[in-house]
Amino acid sequence: MFKFLTGDRDKYQSNNPGNVNYSLLLHIYQGVRPAPMVVWPMVISLALTFLVSTWFSIIFFLVLIFFCAVHFVVYRLLCENYKKGDSNPGIVVSVNPTLVAVATNMRKIGGDYPVLNIHEEKYLKKVKVGDRVATISVYGEYKDKEVIYWKDVSPTSVPTITLNKKEIKRAVESYSEEEWTKLEDALAEIQAPYKVGLYRLRVHTSDWAGEEEVVES
Repeated sequence: MFKFLTGDRDKYQSNNPGNVNYSLLLHIYQGVRPAPMVVWPMVISLALTFLVSTWFSIIFFLVLIFFCAVHFVVYRLLCENYKKGDSNPGIVVSVNPTLVAVATNMRKIGGDYPVLNIHEEKYLKKVKVGDRVATISVYGEYKDKEVIYWKDVSPTSVPTITLNKKEIKRAVESYSEEEWTKLEDALAEIQAPYKVGLYRLRVHTSDWAGEEEVVES
């Protein structure tokens, strides 16, 4: 487990890293990241080449180059996240919208802080309720670095990260049946209909017992 887009990646390691190659095609096509900000300057600049002065179109081409550079950096950072990110099993719990449930532990180093994350997957297609999917998570921490558990977790389903079917299959098969059972048990603690959110589990028997919510200013 490690922090998202920070330089402290080596301090927290996942025991099951994603090792998935992020598809540049998916990065651009899906618009998961602000890829349209690259496309529109390109379209506008090409149109202006024929409609207005050359100098004006040059400005837009420079803007295009800037956005391309920014998004290339973002893409490279995301590639590293999906390589080193924490891989966990997920289950589709709803379609229209598509919601995926992922159980994980928010501990940084020690302790037991189980949670269930339910999030929407806009680009996960051709699935039905109960389908198993692999996910890769990144974690965010509190401003107070002394808090011994993570503030939030952001899972992404592997089929929306790569087009490589072998990588998708390998990721799903990397989980033991015990892990799938733990996910199903975690899901049983949450009442349907399911809603997007981060739910603490076993609040009376885990280290969540007596733990108050951290309030940040």
